[in-house]
Formats: sequence, structure tokens, C-alpha cells
Amino acid sequence: AVALSEVENLARVGSWEWDVVKNKIHFSDELYRIFGMDPFHAEEINYENYLTLIHPEDRDFVNEIIQNAAANKTPWNFFHKIIDKNGQVKILHGKGRVEENNRGRIVRMYGTAQDVTEMKLTEQELQISRKELRQRVKKRTKQLEEAYIDLQHEMEENKLAQHKQSELAAIVESSTEAIIGNNLDGIITS
Repeated sequence: AVALSEVENLARVGSWEWDVVKNKIHFSDELYRIFGMDPFHAEEINYENYLTLIHPEDRDFVNEIIQNAAANKTPWNFFHKIIDKNGQVKILHGKGRVEENNRGRIVRMYGTAQDVTEMKLTEQELQISRKELRQRVKKRTKQLEEAYIDLQHEMEENKLAQHKQSELAAIVESSTEAIIGNNLDGIITS
């Protein structure tokens, strides 16, 4: 059988459990690795130093999510950034739940955090590519519309030129007949 730690490693998912009463957080080995820590030599984690691992831009957001979950005793599911111990910014997908005792007091919170950095970066690149493609399509569509209008004008001008050419040909033909008729009338004597 495959050990849970191997599955967590493959999925880049770590789990955690927070003993709210003692304010101690236990990370799985994979979660320690996601945060850039050695699971065998990691410092003890409490809620306050956990928050220091959160990217400064997301720290208040994460704290608010956790506090709201605790106050409302509801699960959570959100994305946020961290800075691991090596200074690398990562994007995590966090999910968790609240556990109460029989008196309705929160005694434990637990959940998972999945490193989705590569997926999110790929999504961002895809969004950029889609935006660039939309801009190119818009530009090319405008060029084609302008070319179509130019072609219509050119076709109208050709049609008008053909009409004028036909009129001119008719004039020349009738003039030629008149000239030839006049000359013949003047030359033939009987």
C-alpha cells in the first residue's frame, strides 16, 4: 500500500491540524516541504508564526477567512500566496474545517493546503495568451473590414468605369456611323 505521505507528495498537498486550545499547529511532512522547511528539524508552529509564512499581501485576507470560519463554525476554501523559507512565492489552495466540543466551543481546526503555483501560473499565461489572441483577432478583423470597404469602393468604381466605357463606346459608335455616312454621302455622286 502507498503511504499517505507519498500520496501527499505526488499531489503536492499537505495537511495540517491546529489545536486551538493549546495554539499548536501540526503540519504533515509534505506541508513542511511546501513551506520550504525540513519536516524533521522544523520549529514549532502556532497561529501567530503561521501567519508570518503568509505573503504580506494576503496575510489579512487569510486571517479574516480563518477568523470568520471560527466565528461562524463554517468550512473554508480559498487561494492565497505564501513565501516559503527559501523566499520563493507559492500559491496554495487551502481548505479546512472547524471542530467543536460537545459544548459548542472550537477545539480544533484542520485542513489541507495544495501547492497550485504551476497551475495558477499556467492559468495566468493562458489568460495573457487569450487576451493577446483577442487583440490580434480584433486588429485583423478591423483590417479585413477596411479591406472589404476598399474592395467595395473599387468594385463601385469599376462598375462606374464600365458604365462610362459603355456610354463612350455608344457615343463613338454613333459618331463613327455619322462621320462615315456623311463622308459617303459627300463622295458618292450619281
